Amino acid sequence: MDALSEVLQDFRLSGVNYGRCELRHPWSIDFPQQQLLRFHFVGQGPCWIHTEAQGWQELRDGDLVLLPQGIAHRLASAPDVVGDSLEGCQVIKLGGNVCEVIRQGTGATSTLFCGSMSLGSYALNPLITLMPPLIKGCDVAGNDPMVGPLLAAMTVEAAQPQMGSATILSRMADLLTARLIRCWVNCNGASTTGWLAAIRDPHIGRALAAMHRDPGHNWTLGSLAGVAGQSRSIFAERFSAVLGEGAAHYLARLRMQLARELLGQNGLSVAEVATRLGYDSEASFARAFKRITNVSPGVVRRTIPGRMDMNFGFLRYITSGRTRLSKISNCGDLSVTDTTLQLEDAAIGLDADAPAAWSAATWFAVLSLAATSFALVSAEFLPAGLLTPMARDLGISEGTAGQVVTATASVGAVTAMLSNVVVCVKFCKMGQP
Repeated sequence: MDALSEVLQDFRLSGVNYGRCELRHPWSIDFPQQQLLRFHFVGQGPCWIHTEAQGWQELRDGDLVLLPQGIAHRLASAPDVVGDSLEGCQVIKLGGNVCEVIRQGTGATSTLFCGSMSLGSYALNPLITLMPPLIKGCDVAGNDPMVGPLLAAMTVEAAQPQMGSATILSRMADLLTARLIRCWVNCNGASTTGWLAAIRDPHIGRALAAMHRDPGHNWTLGSLAGVAGQSRSIFAERFSAVLGEGAAHYLARLRMQLARELLGQNGLSVAEVATRLGYDSEASFARAFKRITNVSPGVVRRTIPGRMDMNFGFLRYITSGRTRLSKISNCGDLSVTDTTLQLEDAAIGLDADAPAAWSAATWFAVLSLAATSFALVSAEFLPAGLLTPMARDLGISEGTAGQVVTATASVGAVTAMLSNVVVCVKFCKMGQP
């Protein structure tokens, strides 16, 4: 299997959100810079797109734009339209992660199909970095007869959602994006150095495919040269000439990209991640991780965006009281975190007009358990074996670590109990549905 196929084989998109938009002129929507891959398909114009680097460009019916790096941009019915029109739109949840955005008016109607998605595959990082910030599908997909039918099928699926539509749409998005990436790679085949040249090289490409397929394997220069079908010296020289770095350094960076992804998964410890990636010890993995990323794996594991987003979503619904799915104002980007969280919060079993009683009750139970847990966690109850890595990670003595735990337990218990009071007051003010 070639390197590009190996990269795309496990390609999956996470956090996929779609919006079918019917907007009447005049309208404009701002999309902020975010670590998301975005695409916009124009079913019916008028529609213009603006980026800081390229200015205004007109999009015609059937045009598709792909923004691999999620740069800031604006869509509008005309270049002279100012302001953000989403505040006056109706956002209707169609099911799963698909919503419909409608703006009433008297002008010409624009129909768009927009998507935002998080790239769940660490292996795609080299490609995303190399791709331009904005790609027009018509510029790269002219020789791919499947792109048009795929877009048409996605439009129909979003317009007429049925059971399983969310899964079908996400798989079609996988396929469509993979084909567009392949089209772009084929259109940029003249380069003789860099990652694109490497995946086309019959020898280096095989070695890259092997590393991406099993990054945790105990690869050596000799074993990689064997996969490539070359001697150690020729392989090492050719690899460095094409990619600008040695095979060992490339493999280490690849492992650290995967490590960041694994550290964000609930329940995986640093030691487990180290084992998966072929390191003999947690300490050797931690040293390699910090050398390449400039931060320790413990820091990355303690700052997991997914957990924070989930909590903020529930809190937002509590503080908002009541929310109508048919009229979500001030929702920001139609397909990014804020809107997604509001729609997901409403999808946990709440009626469109019901107060957030379920969410408040859940938080009451969670915080009550947290208060009890914090009160029990102290230096006396914490096993000494856990204080040692904590002290080492923080650079303090075990005695000081025990004092930190005790102080944290006291503050945490008081904070959790006060939070319970706040939630109870909010719960009472909501009243009955």
